[in-house]
Amino acid sequence: MSEAAHSDVKLPLLVIIDAGGGEVQGMERIEPSKPSNENNNGFLLSLCISCSRGQPASDESEFLKDLLDEGQGMFAKNQTLRSAIEYAVQQSLSRDQIPTTFLPEIIPKDLCLRPDPTVPTDAGK
Repeated sequence: MSEAAHSDVKLPLLVIIDAGGGEVQGMERIEPSKPSNENNNGFLLSLCISCSRGQPASDESEFLKDLLDEGQGMFAKNQTLRSAIEYAVQQSLSRDQIPTTFLPEIIPKDLCLRPDPTVPTDAGK
């Protein structure tokens, strides 16, 4: 296909910010009640922040460990990216951290970074 045929296609872009702390410049501009993908230069943007402003950040990121978990993380065989993010968010919530996600629904439900047809998948994934 020609380049012109793809000019209106927006690519999904996932940004993960594994941080927290008291004064994060620019955080006050992110309003979860009004997420938008208007004027994003050809990208659909999804954002995941591991803990909310005012919470302590750690160099030993539990969120990142969960996101990279061998069995449930984003590189686990047959695990979808969306499920891995949901898992990391749920684990953070259980530790009284408050992660925030914006527009996770733009991540394709079946996007898997490490598909393996030889490993059985769970029906719920």
